Amino acid sequence: MPEVAPAILHGSPSLPVGTRTLALETTWDLPSLGPGATANVDVTVPGARRGDFADASPDTSSIAFVLDCHVWSNNSVRVTARNVSA
Repeated sequence: MPEVAPAILHGSPSLPVGTRTLALETTWDLPSLGPGATANVDVTVPGARRGDFADASPDTSSIAFVLDCHVWSNNSVRVTARNVSA
């Protein structure tokens, strides 16, 4: 239960969980990726801070690649596409 979790796990009184939800939609023309290859793109997300949780998803379903992302630096999120096909 959030009310009994330590502040470090749930947020803090000055920044409760869920009060800084940022969303951004952008397009990325993926290059051709061979098996196991990756490609990165840095996306500007105003207000993002190192340590924030980040998530990315494509607008279509694909079994050929997966997306990972993380806050690279303040206001910048790095999205990585990885070809997982053989």
